[in-house]
Amino acid sequence: MNEIIDRILQFKNSATTLKLKQYYGTNSLMEIYGINRKEIKHTSFFKWLFSPNTVIATHALKKLLDMVVTRLNTECLSDELQQLLVIGNYEIDFWETNENYSVDRGLLDLYIDIKISNFNIELILENKVYSNEHDDQTQKYYDHFTRTDKNSNRIFLYLTPISSLDLEKLIEPECCCKQFIQINYQLIVDKIIEPILREGVDKNIEFILHDYLKALSTPVNNNQKKYKYMAISNKENELLIRFWEENEDLILKAVEATKENTHIEPEKRETARKIIELLNNDSEKIGAYVKRNLNMLFEQSRFSNNEILDFQDAVYSKRTFDIQYPLLKKVVSRNDKPLHYWKDIILINNEEFYLCCEWFENDRVYFDRWLNLRLQS
Repeated sequence: MNEIIDRILQFKNSATTLKLKQYYGTNSLMEIYGINRKEIKHTSFFKWLFSPNTVIATHALKKLLDMVVTRLNTECLSDELQQLLVIGNYEIDFWETNENYSVDRGLLDLYIDIKISNFNIELILENKVYSNEHDDQTQKYYDHFTRTDKNSNRIFLYLTPISSLDLEKLIEPECCCKQFIQINYQLIVDKIIEPILREGVDKNIEFILHDYLKALSTPVNNNQKKYKYMAISNKENELLIRFWEENEDLILKAVEATKENTHIEPEKRETARKIIELLNNDSEKIGAYVKRNLNMLFEQSRFSNNEILDFQDAVYSKRTFDIQYPLLKKVVSRNDKPLHYWKDIILINNEEFYLCCEWFENDRVYFDRWLNLRLQS
């Protein structure tokens, strides 16, 4: 009992706990007004962020173009324009941002008309939070813009709060028109808002951006049981990971106690049971299983250079293991570990690589089939 008391006191007084209490103890302005899950209000924020009248708008719009150009099909933009955007050596000559833009008796959430050098870019964005697409909206918008004669490069975006893991798993966008590129709010945070904050902005702008991040990350209870938070800042994410690492044993004891306590509401007991079940599930062990077997094979030098090249190919890795990223990624800098890979560096055929860590239980059958063939060879 004394051990539990000591752990509770450590938990209560830890710097991480106090920082999280302080963070979650204040409400964003959107929460205060009760609009932090109203998609029309989020669209209004984007109109402000990308409006020519906003101080940071040019910077924000360039970062938006940087973000989408990496996700575009090559046929969406001319080769010359795509090269210009990738290099980044350009100025935006003119742009106009419209919210609730009228399209064939419908209202498109956001339309941005951009002129860069001799190029016109039309950015068409449909935003969904809890509501679903209706009346084939995206198909109507696509048909409307593609039948016009204007010499323009068009980028169709479908924005939702889908998690980054689920987004990367999508084979096609969830909207009706498959010509749209699906993005999520986390990308807006990671690629636009947080980089702008890191580079330094006016105090008033800084407050607005931090307040918006707070609105996105605050959990919301809703009947649809999805998108309890829309995106999360890097600072908050680091705090939560540290909180888990510092208090994992105490959290698990509390969950176990809740699961068995008949004085607690059945719904909360069921939630606790599901948490324990998930933590004990084999899906939590698939990564360790893959890592152990691959390390064993790599140590035995059982692969040719051509096979190592295949492991660095996303299409091969998807087809063979059903994973979303190349199995191996060559080490370029030890100080720059890529996302989706374990931090440990492995040596294969005298070259250094990172190993993909994004494995899920449904990948096991693919890995086992490949492993059995490899062991038999």
